[in-house]
Amino acid sequence: MSEESLSYILQSDKLKADESEVLNAVKEWCTVNAVITGQSMKDVARKVIGHVRFSLLDPEYLSLVEKENELKPFIPVKIISDCWRSIALKHIDPKDIHHNPRDGSNIEIQKKIIADRKTMINNLVTERTDADDNETNETGADSIDKEASASEKAIKSESLDQIGSGVQYL
Repeated sequence: MSEESLSYILQSDKLKADESEVLNAVKEWCTVNAVITGQSMKDVARKVIGHVRFSLLDPEYLSLVEKENELKPFIPVKIISDCWRSIALKHIDPKDIHHNPRDGSNIEIQKKIIADRKTMINNLVTERTDADDNETNETGADSIDKEASASEKAIKSESLDQIGSGVQYL
């Protein structure tokens, strides 16, 4: 699907999908197009992500989206911060289409997606932590090997010195 077609669809109030589903679909579209075009996901998302109505997302879900975006960025920080500002100030501009619910808006769908997203983010964080631990362990193992090697050299050198001293007495 072209960027223009997706943008047109995302602007519709008649879209029969919850905003969390819309965001997931946009993310999948961006992922596929990033692979096809060789561009970053952030570059591919640039013209379509602004049509997602982040202000319609449940705050808990938005928080998870923000955490995921920190790990794999593709949503401009300004979009997320503007949404948080709108939520905090409870300010809804009636002229702003981003506050209009779509025909498919559903809070129950968001709750299920929140649970799935939490699991995914926890897995991403665990993968990063495990990778960092592996690097630390490998670095630690390297230093232990170096220390052992230095100790072995010192022992060999000391032994050779003792043997050398013994040879002098003969």
